[in-house]
Amino acid sequence: MNKENKKLLTYILKYDLILSLIFLIIGWITLKNISIFFIIGLFIAYINLYINAISVEKLLNQVASPKIGMILSQLGRVILVTAIGGIIVIKSHFGFLLFVIGYSAQLISMIIYGFKCKND
Repeated sequence: MNKENKKLLTYILKYDLILSLIFLIIGWITLKNISIFFIIGLFIAYINLYINAISVEKLLNQVASPKIGMILSQLGRVILVTAIGGIIVIKSHFGFLLFVIGYSAQLISMIIYGFKCKND
């Protein structure tokens, strides 16, 4: 993996962990055990980002056409997120909402990383 991707993934992980800790402290007081679905959403978002970074880098370095590999990579990631979301929605509708909010919260980490890169 190239240096830029490693830097991106490291910082996003750090910011995701900070977000998780903040939400876990606040969520545990107000929502109790169900707040774990937020953490799961954020974790799955990071796994998805990691897989995307690896697959895009490998596919761009291929000599052959990377279109099929890219489609399969995207399909696999969508199936992963959908399956986990489906399992959670069966367990708890509110838990699913927290999962989606957690998954989307990674955007905050990416925005913070973008500002950090802009200032460097």
